[in-house]
Amino acid sequence: MKQRYWILTLVLALLSGPLLADLGARSVDRFAIWDSGLTNAVTVTANRLVVDPSGVTSPVSIAGTVAQNVTQVGGTSVVTGGVNGSQGVGGLAASGATKAGNPVLAGGVFNTTQPTVTNGQAVDAQATARGARIVATGVDDLVAVGSRTTNGTAVGTKNLGVLAGLVNTSAPSLTDGRDAMLSLDTSGNLRVTVTEAGKVARRIKTASGANQDANNIVSAPTILYVADCTNSNASTNAWIHLYNGTGPTSASTPIVTIYTPAGSGHIYRPGVDGVSFSTALSVRFVTTQADNSTSAMSSGEGICNFSTSS
Repeated sequence: MKQRYWILTLVLALLSGPLLADLGARSVDRFAIWDSGLTNAVTVTANRLVVDPSGVTSPVSIAGTVAQNVTQVGGTSVVTGGVNGSQGVGGLAASGATKAGNPVLAGGVFNTTQPTVTNGQAVDAQATARGARIVATGVDDLVAVGSRTTNGTAVGTKNLGVLAGLVNTSAPSLTDGRDAMLSLDTSGNLRVTVTEAGKVARRIKTASGANQDANNIVSAPTILYVADCTNSNASTNAWIHLYNGTGPTSASTPIVTIYTPAGSGHIYRPGVDGVSFSTALSVRFVTTQADNSTSAMSSGEGICNFSTSS
């Protein structure tokens, strides 16, 4: 009777203590407790409390599988990976959020033959044998530099960003809105088309006027493209001085002098871009070469036609 009293007391103590309280979270097939000196044992089998009067003494033991579901990590509920038995893994910061923690390395898989998948299937990120990521174009354009470094190679898919232009025996005919490479001739020269700005024609004729027929051609900044001058005097040469400014005199310094032989003419063409007169364009007609010459041409003997930007 005394032994049964102690067994009952032990059972009540266990039921109110932390040991059996913890059993609610575990699946226990058999739980046994023996007190040395007692002939009866207390067991929990299939969630039931059983007294075993076998009288065999042994250490406290748990028989069977003890399982524990991980529901939290650091007090926060875990997220499953969407597959039975899996656990979701996420980074420390969301896309677009401030960086948190340390970088997580990302790898790929190397395949001698790239896999072929269909729409909606998962696929491993592909890498080269050295670990370099393999990329391909999709909806967005891929900015890349081609592998051809020798000028004159045939047009191919690897020429992006390498060749400065494409050699053609003649300028190609293109359609509006199409991509095109720069066109080069067979010597490597770039083909260009120059569109000249609007030009103004002006004409000056000598009249034996004062100050050697000094005239203002353009009284504002301008560009001179052509000056076509003639001298009808069969025995006297002429020099036409051009000045950057208005009201020139023999004391002024010309920036251009056009030599016009007797009974002949001369065309001054400075080039495609012309020559700039930053203040104004003016002229004097003289019959000696000196900048300060005061020898004037006779009336009607000297004529100059100018092509300017304004």
